[in-house]
Amino acid sequence: MRALIASTASLQLIVELYATGQAMGPTSSSSSSTQLELLKKRTYAWSNLRYTKEQSIPMSEGDLWELYGGVLAQTVTASAVTFHRLPSLWRSIKESEWTLDGFGFSILLMKDMHIVSTCDVWTMGNITHWLAMQLSHHTDEDHEFHLWDWKTGVVEMVVFGIEIQSFAFLSQTEVMFALIEEDEEGGIVLSLLVIDFKKESNEKHAITKAEHGFSLLLPHLHEETEVLRMELRSDPAPTFSPCSQQELPFYTASNNRLFTTSLNVFSARGRYNIVFCAPLSTVRSCLDRRVAGQKFAEWSTWGPRGARALVPSRHPSDDSDAWPGYANDCVMDANVFQAHSVFQEEIRTSLPYRLQTLTLDAEHTSDTAVMCTEDHLIIVDNHMDGREYRVLSF
Repeated sequence: MRALIASTASLQLIVELYATGQAMGPTSSSSSSTQLELLKKRTYAWSNLRYTKEQSIPMSEGDLWELYGGVLAQTVTASAVTFHRLPSLWRSIKESEWTLDGFGFSILLMKDMHIVSTCDVWTMGNITHWLAMQLSHHTDEDHEFHLWDWKTGVVEMVVFGIEIQSFAFLSQTEVMFALIEEDEEGGIVLSLLVIDFKKESNEKHAITKAEHGFSLLLPHLHEETEVLRMELRSDPAPTFSPCSQQELPFYTASNNRLFTTSLNVFSARGRYNIVFCAPLSTVRSCLDRRVAGQKFAEWSTWGPRGARALVPSRHPSDDSDAWPGYANDCVMDANVFQAHSVFQEEIRTSLPYRLQTLTLDAEHTSDTAVMCTEDHLIIVDNHMDGREYRVLSF
């Protein structure tokens, strides 16, 4: 068997794809030997942080931007958005740039579709034919989440509640919310709530009254801890697949897509930014193991082995506290988080990871933040000569 695999490129490719957490591109025209060579070179490049191209993209004067699926979008005027598809040598992605005018305010990119809204929108997203918006009202404290089929106009779900912080799609029928709630004793409870929106009523109701939901609880907070921000993100989402025109040789397998939950908290010992990372396989395992009537899973039953807690060496500034949500590879580590001033107990996680260090030029270390995609490290640089994105492509 070993000799057969060693002499057959297609079998070697299957083994290598599994070992690296990748899936074969749906429409790739490359031969198995070519795909295998590209995959090995990409694996080596990421293992040693050997990027193939470095470029600078000026940060526009507009106040909105989005990074998704390897596409960077920025508002350049009140009604114009510039899209920049970032290149990748090892995944055969060509660089391109285009501008759409006559639109506004907020955007999110998914697959090969670009959605633009004129609502007061926090986050937007679409998968296949679902469109969702999370809105904040100016007249009260409730947040609303609307989900509908944009092809038919049918509303699938409308939920509301001050508890809603952000959301991410889990599958074609499920959406996951980051929630901050109060328990019966007035304590703060952090959770990731998965709702099957195909089973849930489409009548407007409080998210705390969801009938077809299941919560993954995060560690219990210390009573003096204040949560300043909670953001859930997955880039790319598990439902994301390459468009047929790209002919990618491979991409991150769905079960290995990472969900990041970024917490910005203030405790008796100061301000912390804590990032919990969990792949779809961890979340799916929790959902598959639940029994009839079970509504939640304690952190101790899924987090220590299925997640990784990360703590940046410095807390983010007001300008950069959103950056940690954009990472599908972990570059910081906290095997044991000794912060009893934040959580009630010691947080120990053991999800496998790989730690790499990249040394930046001295001129770019004063005020920077880093984002990560499947093919890029993007350094958000606020140096004296002007703000820019430094893109390292693999």
